[in-house]
Amino acid sequence: MSRCHLLLLAPVLAAGCATQPAKVEPGRHIALPPARLADLPKLVERPVFLPKPSAQAKTDTYSVVVNNVPVRDLMFALARDAKLNVDVHPLIRGTVTVNALNQTLPQILDRISNQVDMRYTLDKGVLTIVPDRPYIKNYALDYVNIARTTKSNVTISTSVAAAGGSVQSGGGGGGGGSGNGSITEVSNLAENKFWERLEGNIRTLLASSRRVSAEEKTEREAMEAKDDAQRHADMAEQKAENTKRQEDRLKVAQTVAQAGAGAPALFSMLDSGGKAAAPAAAGSNDDIFVHPETGVLSINATSREHAKIQDYLDRVSASARRQVLIEATIVEVALNDHYQTGIDWRLFKNDENGTAQDNRLNINQSTMGDNLAQLPFTLLSYTKRASSLFNGADFTATIKALEQFGKTKVLSSPKIMALNNQTALLKVVDEKVYFTITVDVESATTTTPEKRTYTSELHTIPIGMVMSVTPQISDNDNVSLNIRPTISRITGYKADPAVALVQANSTTEKIQSLVPEIQVREVESTLRLASGQAAILGGLIQDQVQNQRDGLPTLSRLPWGVGDLFSYRDDRAQKTELVVFLRPVVIREASLNGDLADFRQFVPTDNFFSSPKDELSVFKSGLPAR
Repeated sequence: MSRCHLLLLAPVLAAGCATQPAKVEPGRHIALPPARLADLPKLVERPVFLPKPSAQAKTDTYSVVVNNVPVRDLMFALARDAKLNVDVHPLIRGTVTVNALNQTLPQILDRISNQVDMRYTLDKGVLTIVPDRPYIKNYALDYVNIARTTKSNVTISTSVAAAGGSVQSGGGGGGGGSGNGSITEVSNLAENKFWERLEGNIRTLLASSRRVSAEEKTEREAMEAKDDAQRHADMAEQKAENTKRQEDRLKVAQTVAQAGAGAPALFSMLDSGGKAAAPAAAGSNDDIFVHPETGVLSINATSREHAKIQDYLDRVSASARRQVLIEATIVEVALNDHYQTGIDWRLFKNDENGTAQDNRLNINQSTMGDNLAQLPFTLLSYTKRASSLFNGADFTATIKALEQFGKTKVLSSPKIMALNNQTALLKVVDEKVYFTITVDVESATTTTPEKRTYTSELHTIPIGMVMSVTPQISDNDNVSLNIRPTISRITGYKADPAVALVQANSTTEKIQSLVPEIQVREVESTLRLASGQAAILGGLIQDQVQNQRDGLPTLSRLPWGVGDLFSYRDDRAQKTELVVFLRPVVIREASLNGDLADFRQFVPTDNFFSSPKDELSVFKSGLPAR
C-alpha cells in the first residue's frame, strides 16, 4: 500500500523540480516594436510679414482753366485756393493760358513758369514769385583731375634699315617707303580732357540757351507791344467817342443852360496812360567757375538753364563712371601632325541637326561681308551660361578643347578694369640690357699720339607681355574695344661686329657685345562685343626649325652619307599658333558684395597667415624634406 502511494507521488515531485516557464503577459505578443530615435525635424520658419504701410497724407490737387489771364491775378487765386501766403515781385508781368486738371500745385506752377519769366519758392507756407534772374548754384561731380593723351604706333617696314619694324609710342598714320621697300604704319591717338571739355560744353549750352531765351523774349515783347498798341487804339477810339459825346452835350448845355462859359467844365475828364517796363539786361556768358581739384562747379544761370545743366551733368556723369572688366587669355598651341594648317574651328560648331549642344563652345566665324560691313573676327559663346559673371571655367574649357589640336601653353591671362573711354595699360616684362660702343679717334700729330675715346651706351628692351585697351561702353552694355596685346621674347643673340673691329686695333682684353634678337607677336584690333561675350583673335601661325649637327672634324663632312656615320644630327621642326581670347564684362557695382563677389575667395582673411593650409614650409606642406 505504501509502495503504491510513493508511485503516485513521484510524478508530482518531479513536476515540482522542473523549471517554470516565463510568465507571458496578455497582449505582449501583439505590441509595437520600440520606437527608433530619429533626428529632430527642422524648425518651420515663419514667413516674415512686412509691416503695413503708414498712411500718407493725400496730396491736394487743383484744376485751373484760364485763357489769356494776367499771371499776377492767377497767382493770387492759386494762393487763395491753396490757403497760402503769397509774395509777388513787382516785375512779374505777362499773361498765361493753361488747362490743368487735378494736378498738384508744383506741377501747375512749373507749367506757368514755362510761359512766363518767373521763378517760385515755397517755404513755410509762403509762396514767393520772383523774376527768373540768374543765380549761383553749386554742382558736385566726382571725377579724377587729370588730362590724358594716349598715342600708339605700329610700324612695319620691309626695307633694310637701321631698324626694321618698330613698336613704340607715337602718333600719325600712313604708309610709304623708298626704293623697293614698303612701310605700313598704324597710329592711334586718344585725348581725354574731361574738365576742359566739360567747361567748354557748359559754356556752349548756356550761350545757346540764352540765345533762344533772348529770341523768345523778343517775340514775347513784340506780342505785348502789339497788345498794348491795340489796347491804346481801343482807348483812343473810346476817348474820341467820349469827346464827341461831350461836345454834343456841351452844345446842348450851351443852348439850354444860362451858365455861360462854366458849363463846359462840368463835362471835362482827365485820362492817364502807362508805360511799359524797360527790358532786363541780358546775362553774361562768363558765369562758370570750375574747380577740378575738388570736383565743384559753380554756375550763375536762370532756373531754366540750371535744369538743362543738371540734365547734361547727369548724363555725362553716368557715362563717365561706367567701367568694364576685360578678361584676356593668350594661348600658344603647338600644333600636332594632324592640324598643321591651324586650328579647325568648325569642330566647335553645332551638331548635325544644326542645334547648339549643351555645355559646348559655339563658334561663329564671320567674313568681311558686303562693302566691308562686318569685322573679320570670331565670336565665342556658350549654349548654357553660368549663373555667375566671372566663372573661370569659361576660358578653362576653351583651352582644354584646344588640346586636341596640340599641346597648349597659356602665355598670359591678364584682367584689366577700365573706365569708359580711358586707356588702361598692363605691362609685365623683364627689362633686358645690352650695350653699344662708339669710338672717337683723334689722329696723331707731330706732338701728340693718336687718341681714342670709347663710349658705351646702355639700352634696355622689354621682354614679356604688354597689353593696352581702350573701351567704350554704351547704355545697352555693348562694349567697343581697341585692344593691343604684345608678347615679345628673346630668340638669340648677335655679336656687334663693330666691337670686333675695335678689338682688332686694340691691345686690351677680348670684349664682346651681344645684341638680342627679339621675336614680337602682336595684335591691334578694334571690335564691338556685348557684355559677357567672348571673341577669339587667332591664326598667328609660326614655324620654328632647328637644325643641329655635331661630329668629328673632317670625317663628319664626307659625302655619300659616309659623314653621317661620324656625326650626330638633331633636326626639329615645330609649328605653333597664337590664340587670343577676349571677354568684356560691364561692372555695375564694383564691390565684393556686388559684381565682384566671385573674387572674394582671393581676398586674405584675418587668419590668412596663421592657417595651416597656408603654411609653405616643408614641415607642414606634406613635401619630403631634402
